[in-house]
Amino acid sequence: MEQALSDLMNNIAKYYKIWLPLLSVFLFFSIAELICRGLDLTDKLNADFKFYIHHVDNDLEKNYLKEDALLMWFPQPHYTDEYIKINSHGFRDREYEIKKNKKVFRILCLGDSSTFGWDVRLQDTYHDLLENRLNKESGSNGKKFEVINAGVPGYTSCQGLGLYKNKGIKYSPDIVTFYFGVNDPIKRFYLSDKQIMQNDIPVAVKLITNNFLLKLHSYRLLRKFIVTITATGKSNGGENVPRVSMEDFKENILELNKLCKENGALLLLISPPFYEGKVSIGDLQRAKDIVLYKKELENIAGAYNIPLIIITEMATSDNSEYFNDPAHPSPSGHKIIMDSLYDYLVTSKRLP
Repeated sequence: MEQALSDLMNNIAKYYKIWLPLLSVFLFFSIAELICRGLDLTDKLNADFKFYIHHVDNDLEKNYLKEDALLMWFPQPHYTDEYIKINSHGFRDREYEIKKNKKVFRILCLGDSSTFGWDVRLQDTYHDLLENRLNKESGSNGKKFEVINAGVPGYTSCQGLGLYKNKGIKYSPDIVTFYFGVNDPIKRFYLSDKQIMQNDIPVAVKLITNNFLLKLHSYRLLRKFIVTITATGKSNGGENVPRVSMEDFKENILELNKLCKENGALLLLISPPFYEGKVSIGDLQRAKDIVLYKKELENIAGAYNIPLIIITEMATSDNSEYFNDPAHPSPSGHKIIMDSLYDYLVTSKRLP
């Protein structure tokens, strides 16, 4: 016993050049973590997340959103308040099993805050209305319809594509709807969404960031320092670019269409309804940009034979009742969108 203990001590002493630096680093970061937590040097909302939403989309500082290394931000699973309830998978919807039952026909609705249901109750959103109507009027022989709300406030087509790749594809949807084009043209930052999301970094590394690093206060404080020194200076001196360029908008749609086909799903584009009558003077340029992206959406649909729904009832000059603001549909607007989707699915014979 004494000899074994002696050998152990000799080995520890022999390899001190290896374990001593590692132990020093561990102790340093452990002490730094304790100090950060004890002095509350980082707030509840992640420093980088606050930086990006301030510059990229400055109306997103909501308690139900958290930073996500894969998608920039994503709803907090299990979040609940008086108006918003997020399920265990991070969607504003009821619980759905990830593995699809053979008797289920599933539609996954990708989109931004309009799909999420900004200022609208969940039961009044177009996807919830569509699920109820499909099951009431088209369900038969044990067939069930599920329409999943995968909309997230502030999302662009770049984030929507990433969401489908990393989360949505697991639900094996039969149809994927695409409701983007309002946030893509925003110019508030010198980096595009594609650059911020750094798609060249392996998913495994980003998952480590999500599951471990983002929970460390010391890591978040270090990033806050780095961002303040580097990114802020560049953003003040650099030229702002669209969150998603017109070229990347097209590439995102084509890649999503390719992935859908490979996984047995139909991609269905929705031209985002927009009410120019409620546009403020400060948002005139953004409104013009949105019109251009909507036009590009039509061009892509025609050139690559991708189904596109244009909500004509919401495109008239006197349609204020359908909108809460220029971009977000009211409950009556959501019903119009649902009717258009339902009519297309029935008339085009896309339903089982």
